[in-house]
Amino acid sequence: MQSVFIKVPKVAMGTEEGEVIAWHAAEGAKLTRGDDLVEIEFDKATQVLPSPVSGTLEEICVAPGTVVQVGDRLCRVACES
Repeated sequence: MQSVFIKVPKVAMGTEEGEVIAWHAAEGAKLTRGDDLVEIEFDKATQVLPSPVSGTLEEICVAPGTVVQVGDRLCRVACES
């Protein structure tokens, strides 16, 4: 299995940061691509970001309440082959 880092995406022009509100999966959870992963509050809206890959959530890199920048690592997932 290959591990990949899931990063904060750019969701809108001019939006460079957001606050992690809640995780919808815990470390060790099995993820399917498209599953709700993390909720982030950006300037104008709160969005639930889906998992872009299937696999096992190995590590959550940021706790709820943390302000993150576009491109920051959110978590690490061991991808299924």
